[in-house]
Amino acid sequence: MKEVSIIGAGGKMGSWFINFFSHKKDITLKIFDINPESLKGIHNSIVAYTIEDCVKSSDVVILCVPLRVTAKMIEKCSNLMKPKSILLEISSIKNKSFNELMNIHNKIVPICIHPMFGPGASILTKSKIIFIPVKNRQKEIRIVKKIFPGFQIFEVKDVDLHDRMMSIVLGLTYFINILFIDAIKDENYNDLLTFGGTTFRIQSIISESILNDDLHLISSLLFDNHFFQKELLKFNKSLNEYKKLINNQHKSKFLKNLTNLKSSAQSSKDLGVSYSKMYKFMNILENPH
Repeated sequence: MKEVSIIGAGGKMGSWFINFFSHKKDITLKIFDINPESLKGIHNSIVAYTIEDCVKSSDVVILCVPLRVTAKMIEKCSNLMKPKSILLEISSIKNKSFNELMNIHNKIVPICIHPMFGPGASILTKSKIIFIPVKNRQKEIRIVKKIFPGFQIFEVKDVDLHDRMMSIVLGLTYFINILFIDAIKDENYNDLLTFGGTTFRIQSIISESILNDDLHLISSLLFDNHFFQKELLKFNKSLNEYKKLINNQHKSKFLKNLTNLKSSAQSSKDLGVSYSKMYKFMNILENPH
């Protein structure tokens, strides 16, 4: 692996990959973005002004483009790349991109991964990467482990399972936090912080960090993953049920529901450990050094 190309290098994840590869010896890094201005000031990289110039001689091409154009870019890049080179895509929703990877010609090695971390993650932190085999599982996972040594590689063989899980761990999580921010937007935030305790501060940090993500990515997670519609229906049903209990002052039924939820949660996790972790997290925030 001597030459690596990043398409969409001006975006947040593109910047993460630039940082990641620029620290590796004996690698020539070529970068392209539809907005060349976004690449100004980037060092240790060769800026290409066309996709063809960026990918034609590379050993590895990494797509860090918006979800809506990922499938199209897979097709375009695969037709410009040299034989035996690697085309790696990192999209958060896989059904279209995976199908496109399946259809590229056999001279290109397809790699389908989903980094389970954002662009703010340190390149020194060996985070989780979801890997989905496309054509040759043994060859592809060997490549992933070589490119990302020490990272936690979690294999998912079913692309539908990946997208269904993402509708919850990303889609539902983002949606709930968007609603939280929207609900408090008219309040004086400094007043809320003055009155707020540990739970509010953590919830606020999570919600604010989500809004720091690419807004087109957020909308794609909610609009383009067809599994999210089912989660939205379930969420709305629960919301209406709890709203009805509160409006009708059915406190005993509400407490019974909470008891059942706590019992269900305790069957799969230690709630005491979760509580302890919350305060450890707050201690880190308040005493970063």
